[in-house]
Amino acid sequence: MKNKKVLFTSICNDPFVEGEMVMLYSMKKNIPNFLEHSHKIFYNDVFCKLSDENKEKIRKIIPNMQFDNIQQPSYDTANIVFEHGRPPLLTLEAFNQPDYDVVCKFDNDMLCINDITDVLSMDGDLVGVGKGKTMNCGFFVVNKKVLNDGNYYDGLIKFVDSWKHREPVRMNDQAAVNSSGVFSGVEWTHPSDDYNYRGKVNIPKFDNTMTNVKILHWSGYMHEAHERFPKPWDENPIGCYAQDLWEKSKKEMNEELY
Repeated sequence: MKNKKVLFTSICNDPFVEGEMVMLYSMKKNIPNFLEHSHKIFYNDVFCKLSDENKEKIRKIIPNMQFDNIQQPSYDTANIVFEHGRPPLLTLEAFNQPDYDVVCKFDNDMLCINDITDVLSMDGDLVGVGKGKTMNCGFFVVNKKVLNDGNYYDGLIKFVDSWKHREPVRMNDQAAVNSSGVFSGVEWTHPSDDYNYRGKVNIPKFDNTMTNVKILHWSGYMHEAHERFPKPWDENPIGCYAQDLWEKSKKEMNEELY
């Protein structure tokens, strides 16, 4: 990767800043030369607010972090079911980074527990855990063919705009990436679930024998009321080995920073 410009990027607002910090810290600990790459967080000063105080906290971990206040009217007016689903639309900005050769997008309800460098060199225009022409948008890689062609990003935005003429959308960023047809002609590569070991079924059953797992992901919802699966920083998280690892990483981070 020495000759490639790599960007690691995510979305963050104030309620999720603790998760962002622990994830970044865990990536710094497990990914060689992590700080040598570029880093960017997308936010919005209306629907995905990130305070200056929290930006400075993040910069204690990643000093060169860039914060992009995204102004895309299509996100403001998107016809979605749940307002808490508006910030994830900023995921689409990962496809609007033509200055880079590789973009790696990750969620902040994750914990990196092993090196993921190899995923940055996998063949394919889009790399993410999934099947067919779909992937989970919590962790994925976008390669140069897509980044260099602005028609892909424009197509995603047009698809979001089309929601105004249909029933409100639930999945938001994943609906755009997986259902728009924008990426029907590109090459998809699907690494194993180890790169995005996720959800209310997998997180509680993860244990210390599963040494191939690289990223743990507290994703998903509990039932039709759309109550989210507890995040590791919540007041009442799911008690399990994955939670213990997250708490350990948080403790080490705090000891190092403060």
